[in-house]
Amino acid sequence: MFSPSPLSLLEFEKHLTILDSLGYEYLFADEWQIKNNPTVMITLDDGYVDNYTEMFPILKAHGAKATVFLVTNLIDTLFFLPCLIN
Repeated sequence: MFSPSPLSLLEFEKHLTILDSLGYEYLFADEWQIKNNPTVMITLDDGYVDNYTEMFPILKAHGAKATVFLVTNLIDTLFFLPCLIN
């Protein structure tokens, strides 16, 4: 991963496995609300391309959701997510 991260991909996947085993529901940022069941909201900062190439497959494998907070003036620059709007 390009951006420094407190978690390796292996550690991230282990955390998701633990959350899965404890029955957590994954929420996008706009879905947050107090619920009776345990919930977790995963956020990714800046919009590095590895959010999609490295982390998305792990999230998808766990049925997990995540919200990416993009630095909009860095879209389509080196190491950041490409613009998909024409």
